[in-house]
Amino acid sequence: MLKAVVDCHAIYPQPCCPSPYLGFPEALGIDISSGRNNFKYIFNEIRRVAREKKMSGRLSTWPVSASIMFSNAAAEYAIKWINNEVSRDGIENQVLLDCMNAYVTEVTGEASIVYMTSFSEKAVVYENFKLVLMSYLDF
Repeated sequence: MLKAVVDCHAIYPQPCCPSPYLGFPEALGIDISSGRNNFKYIFNEIRRVAREKKMSGRLSTWPVSASIMFSNAAAEYAIKWINNEVSRDGIENQVLLDCMNAYVTEVTGEASIVYMTSFSEKAVVYENFKLVLMSYLDF
């Protein structure tokens, strides 16, 4: 689908599982084999090809895969929990957010903002059910 978006010069606001790895290199013909773990390289290549194809500002995603960020942030939070650095009586939202933001900044070298809130429905707040958004990475 992303290739068709580029070919038709459409707008691609967000993939279903946001990540710069999800279809962007393949659709844009970018060989990432030499820079697979280098987010800066991948961002720059996607931006370069988007400019060449006159698609700048028409493609967007999150800076990292949410599932990988969740796993890393949860592991960091668990270490803090084991070391008694956070409360054992519930999730310290700001600490969890800090873990997520630190991961994004560490792997991408670019600051991003992770937004998180607890799910609520009919005035019931589910503190262990988190809804998460990240700053968009526009190409």
